[in-house]
Amino acid sequence: MQKIEDFLAYYSYFYYICSKVRTMSYKKVRDVIRELERNGFHFVRQTGSHMVYTDGIHVAVVPDHGNKGIEKGTYYSILRQAGIKK
Repeated sequence: MQKIEDFLAYYSYFYYICSKVRTMSYKKVRDVIRELERNGFHFVRQTGSHMVYTDGIHVAVVPDHGNKGIEKGTYYSILRQAGIKK
């Protein structure tokens, strides 16, 4: 009986940690937009939850899905689209 209780306690703790990890993001959308604007980009249009920024040469698409934020891979993909070296 003790093994089952230990397993359930571990499982509930593990589920709690996993739910928190999924909600963390690498950057806030606002921080990414500020970085683009500091590098000469300006807002062009928005289609659904995707905002399009350009500097006249490069085009960068920034997703805005509410409070989710932007994950690490997406962040570096946006910088690559914009031609910004990090």
